[in-house]
Amino acid sequence: MKGKRMQSLIKKNKKLIIAASLLASLVVGETYAWVASSLTVDNELIGHTTQVEVVEDKFYKGENESWVTKEVYFENRGSSAVFLRMSYQEYWEYKDQLLPNSIPGASGATGADVATKVFNAKVFQPSDEKNTLWLDGGDGWYYYTKVLPAGGKTDEVLKQVKFPTEYAGEYAKYKDAEYHLYFKVEAVQASTSPKTLNRDDVNAKATAKVFGDGTVPWAQVDISDSTVQWEFKTPYQNQGREG
Repeated sequence: MKGKRMQSLIKKNKKLIIAASLLASLVVGETYAWVASSLTVDNELIGHTTQVEVVEDKFYKGENESWVTKEVYFENRGSSAVFLRMSYQEYWEYKDQLLPNSIPGASGATGADVATKVFNAKVFQPSDEKNTLWLDGGDGWYYYTKVLPAGGKTDEVLKQVKFPTEYAGEYAKYKDAEYHLYFKVEAVQASTSPKTLNRDDVNAKATAKVFGDGTVPWAQVDISDSTVQWEFKTPYQNQGREG
């Protein structure tokens, strides 16, 4: 929700502003290197479109506005299967001042969050990435361990955001501030057809070029269940997850 509609749902001191940005990368150039001039080959990547969107559904506020339900997931509205990665950022804004979401603890250690994000722990939990469908690439991005087919959508990654019931003491400076939470998703067209020549090499080079430094991260697919095996520099190597 945007503009006046958003402002009408949440009071000024507890605004939840969720913005989404999208960079969808259509990678087809790499495939041509695998087609010899003397052959006639149907290349499944040519002419397909890549369009993935951040979807924000079921927006409503709870009792005393101490929490807001805001479900966020990603939907493939293009005509080709894709590899996905996503990231999010958050901060509080008061006039011209930006405030962190975490209040420092003793000796400057990170303390409790002002706004607490309730993720869908079955598929995404930043504090325990190894048990989810999104792997931490160590580069600020989380990588989806399934190929998302055309017309498909992920499970919601965010379910709810909770706010303090009172803005007193260490929370006082957040009373009239606005909370911002941004999600971003990037996509690379995936080659899943057996007709595609050197399919695994195409996928690895495409994802490494768009998502990484040309070498990593790269992806390979188990075609039987569309599970993606990712390779990163840090913190994980050769990680894949069954969906």
